[in-house]
Amino acid sequence: MNIILLKEFLSQEQIAFLERKFPKFEIVPFYNEHISGSINWKKVKIVYGEEITTEEIFQMPNLCWIHSPSMFVYKMALNSIYKNRNIILSFSAKKNLNQIGEMAEAAMLLFAKNLHVFSSKELSVAQTKKASEEIWNLKDSNFLQIGMGIIGKEICRRTKLLGMQNYAIDEHASFSPYCHKILNFSNLSALLPNMDVVCVSIPNKVSPKHILKYSELEKIKPGSILIILGSGGIEIEALEKIALKKQLRGVFLDSPEHQKLIKKKSLLLSLDNIIIADEISQKPDLGDETSFKSFLHNLRCFQVENFEAMTGRVL
Repeated sequence: MNIILLKEFLSQEQIAFLERKFPKFEIVPFYNEHISGSINWKKVKIVYGEEITTEEIFQMPNLCWIHSPSMFVYKMALNSIYKNRNIILSFSAKKNLNQIGEMAEAAMLLFAKNLHVFSSKELSVAQTKKASEEIWNLKDSNFLQIGMGIIGKEICRRTKLLGMQNYAIDEHASFSPYCHKILNFSNLSALLPNMDVVCVSIPNKVSPKHILKYSELEKIKPGSILIILGSGGIEIEALEKIALKKQLRGVFLDSPEHQKLIKKKSLLLSLDNIIIADEISQKPDLGDETSFKSFLHNLRCFQVENFEAMTGRVL
């Protein structure tokens, strides 16, 4: 019997539902350490989890499909998955989308209204006056969204409601009711010098080769706001150089790559206008029902080999 390997927690009711509806599969909760040593890895066909390593993929020669309960897949061994064209990769496309959009909007407003400055209890009268005079109105300011997956579209929907002038960069030029223009990556360097706010959230469907390097980041104009959500969209070393060199109004980094800055004791950690978070944009997590329903839909499609109908497909 082929195995569905659960690397993320599902309730007993959910597991029982899978066993009842999909009797041709054995459901194995891999987070239970007591059974991990007895798995027949050659029978693993499906993995449900946020994270998988190259070694694990190598252990499972008949693996056909990986589904992430998260909206991001950067914890996967993407290079190994991209090389193995026999593996389908999908994710729960709308889980915590509202929370992520709110977090991006909150970061813009935080820096635009100088709340990070006013939070200091040691401001002089002159500093308070200066901070007050430098408060932005986001209406009519230029906003650039790099990556137009479902997260990018949600953020652009919100910035349009704020009255911002939206532009976007994606793998291919296209159209969106939320943007003035969506151009491909070859236009990035031309757009960056004119943007007041830049948000990076590379969608899962974009190849990992689309990573912002120093040569592109140095085009960001001084005094702008930079927001990075998720991983894989930016070189962390390049970000560090740019943030220290340029007089950016503020940087919000919400990515697992923040650990690199902590390990090297980066100077960014001491700057008041740099906020470095540990993947908080998806919080609060309102439960796994959305993820489970997405997985069920895709599992039904997988069972009848209707792969094109699977939602949230990356590969």
